[in-house]
Amino acid sequence: MMASILHKEGYRVGLYTSPHLIRFTERIKVNGEEIEEEEVAALAGWMRERIEAAGIEGPFTFFDFTTAMALLYFSRRLVDIAVLEVGLGGRLDSTNVVTPLVSIVTNIAKDHEAYLGYTLLKIAREKAGIIKKGRPFITAATQEQVVRFFSKTCREKGSRYFRVGKEFRYLQTEEGSFQYEGLQKKLWGIHVNLRGSHQITNAATALGAMEVLSDSGYPVSTDAMIQGLAEVEWPGRLEMVCSTPRVVLDGLTTQLEQLP
Repeated sequence: MMASILHKEGYRVGLYTSPHLIRFTERIKVNGEEIEEEEVAALAGWMRERIEAAGIEGPFTFFDFTTAMALLYFSRRLVDIAVLEVGLGGRLDSTNVVTPLVSIVTNIAKDHEAYLGYTLLKIAREKAGIIKKGRPFITAATQEQVVRFFSKTCREKGSRYFRVGKEFRYLQTEEGSFQYEGLQKKLWGIHVNLRGSHQITNAATALGAMEVLSDSGYPVSTDAMIQGLAEVEWPGRLEMVCSTPRVVLDGLTTQLEQLP
């Protein structure tokens, strides 16, 4: 959503996500266009030569390598701004080498417990690893213990702390659109081109991030916010491929409730 909004504003935007649905090249995009397979091969060869010449034996993972590839590609393509999705957790994730303009944790749930911990607070500690000194942090988490922990971490690091539901508020309408009220913006009749009520929360989070980024020198217009959300695409995530009969594809959800 953030990449779609920023691109609509006219910025040159890098987007790094995982996992891919069909092609590896889906992971690395600039202005919505996937990296070419030939470019992947060339970058991999370039990186391998320098890793071997430097005598680096590891250990490093597939995700370490691809994260470095994405950052190198974005640098060569001279992007104005990059949106990086954390792979797993946060504190020890490969993407955590960057000093971000803003860090975001959408929510906390019991996932990847074998790696992140078996309680919500332990998982929150790992994800809070992306909160950097003096850099703003946004979350849509609602659990009281998690919210308190994030607040404490931000105070210790001198980071501004924003919450969806507090500084960034939204109200879903019966028509499926929503209203948003943030730091400066008030928007009505916003439509998100993604299915699932959770995407409304995600959209409010993205809009809040846009307001915070404006303070960092990346202003975004109201039109770009509205159009970016209306046109965002995310194949294979509650994607309706047929309306009669209704067929919905979801590549990341293990269980789907019946849709209305």
